Amino acid sequence: MTATGEVSPATGGTLGARMLSTFATRILLTGVGALTGIIIARALGPTGRGQYVVVVTVSSIAVALGHLSVEQAHVYLWAELREQRRALIANAGLLAAIVGGAVAVVAAVAVALLGPDLVPLFSTTALVIALAAVPFSLMVMWNNGLLLLAGKLGRYNAGMLLGALTQCALLIGLTLTGHISTFAVVAVWGATMGLPLLVSLRTLRPRFRDASLPLAVRTIRTGLRYHAGLAAFFLLLRLDVLLLNGLVSPEQVGLYSVAVTMAELVWLFTDSVANAVVARQADSELADAARVTAASVRFSIVGAVVLTLGIGVTSPLLLPFLYGAQFAGAVVPLAVLLPGVVCLAVSRPVGSYLLRLNRPLLTAGSAAAAGMLNVGLVLLLVPVLGIVGASIAASAGYAALALAYLALFRHFADTPWRDFLPRPAELAGVARQTAGAIGSRRRHRKGQS
Repeated sequence: MTATGEVSPATGGTLGARMLSTFATRILLTGVGALTGIIIARALGPTGRGQYVVVVTVSSIAVALGHLSVEQAHVYLWAELREQRRALIANAGLLAAIVGGAVAVVAAVAVALLGPDLVPLFSTTALVIALAAVPFSLMVMWNNGLLLLAGKLGRYNAGMLLGALTQCALLIGLTLTGHISTFAVVAVWGATMGLPLLVSLRTLRPRFRDASLPLAVRTIRTGLRYHAGLAAFFLLLRLDVLLLNGLVSPEQVGLYSVAVTMAELVWLFTDSVANAVVARQADSELADAARVTAASVRFSIVGAVVLTLGIGVTSPLLLPFLYGAQFAGAVVPLAVLLPGVVCLAVSRPVGSYLLRLNRPLLTAGSAAAAGMLNVGLVLLLVPVLGIVGASIAASAGYAALALAYLALFRHFADTPWRDFLPRPAELAGVARQTAGAIGSRRRHRKGQS
């Protein structure tokens, strides 16, 4: 924070070091998440896991439709209104409470109107718990985005670890005491959703006196311009779960959710790249932001391909070993999902750059088209191919979105297609930075001992 109260991004540390720190945290988060998923799968089985996933997905879709793309508005306004960054931080919590409460009520009414035939639930109380977490989910989402914009990667990582570790620890305790159930898993999920706020609030230190109603209105108006596209993007990721819940059994939903969880491990590296560069994308000139974006796409492609090959080769043995033999049916859907996940991995850093262009209709149209393609293919293929059809539909939608984003970026940044291809010299430079960061940390630890 500057003397005038402006929040500025952290500038210390190389890109390799920042990527290393975030990647290490993502590995730990993935390990904790995997353990949590294994506990749930083995305790509840495919049917119980499917029931849990449906309730959580309803809450997640409520967040996706109700977040009004405030996080994306922050990316644009952070660069445009440097002197009002404190007000953006103060507004985030107030907007989350108001908007989140309203969204939760609307979601509850929508589920009631759709009825159990379209949205079958195992427990109404579990749904209430999941929807009660919506305001906290919004505040976590928006505050975490502000942490990244401010370059506070370490604090972002710490908050995410706090929530994941606490959730896993509670589930282990329930398992050991014999009290774990589908309802208990939903309750633990809802109770731990807001824990990252303990870190982000301490770091950002929002002050009520900094809040600005005109800026809040502008934030919402800016976000709404992007919201159709962002909502469509999330629905592309999660709507297939609800569609499957109505087309197949909860057991098949449970199998598909495990395949999705394993496939999303590909983002272990690519999210680290995106988080490491977002502050520079938002705070630098467009030309520099374009160069950083192109580099992040190249790194993302390399990491995604390596992780995909590893997951694809090991999943036939690893997946049944971790989750149990009853989840062996998720292996084929996982294999079909992996190519699409590789495509989607490059879209996040490009999406951050496109936000700077202030052309929401283009990004919204791309995401909406990909989402409609996904839904259409799900309805067409699932009755014939089951959850494998859902995987085909998801991969097709992911590939369509990535291609559209890259085409837009290429056009507006005047970037040739070859700039998306990994460069050996560049990768070697990052490797040297990473090795240097590891060596520096080792020397630091030795100096402390």
